[in-house]
Amino acid sequence: EYTVGMLVVLVATFNWSMGALYSRKAPIAKSSLLAAGMQMTAGGFLLLLVSALTGEPSSLSMDAVSLKSMLALGYLVVFGSLIGFTAFIWLLKVDRASRVITHTFVNPVVAIFLGWFLGDETITLPMLGAAVVIIFSVVLITRYHPDESAASA
Repeated sequence: EYTVGMLVVLVATFNWSMGALYSRKAPIAKSSLLAAGMQMTAGGFLLLLVSALTGEPSSLSMDAVSLKSMLALGYLVVFGSLIGFTAFIWLLKVDRASRVITHTFVNPVVAIFLGWFLGDETITLPMLGAAVVIIFSVVLITRYHPDESAASA
């Protein structure tokens, strides 16, 4: 059933957005690296707890994990988490949240084209249409300057 999965994605997206907005005003560590590390550690512990409660560890077979999978995981840890999330925390301190969170819209578009380029995956017409809509939306978001529009009114 897709309904539960869709609800989980919607709730996660809502919570991510609310967290990004809250972090602009919240008393968090001045160091972006420390703030990112604290958030990832807390999130990691919660995910481990949920994983243990749902029986995930018993379904893991290390024989089924390839070197390619381990290298991909390493890449995600270093670039996606350590570097990417630290940069995200820093950007939230220095720029508008509406502009900073646009990466969440662009990431699926990048993933589609990387899958096509590196993984010989097929790009369908609906995917291209969605990519155009996403990129156009991000352009609108990043070009909108609320301070300037308020001053000209």
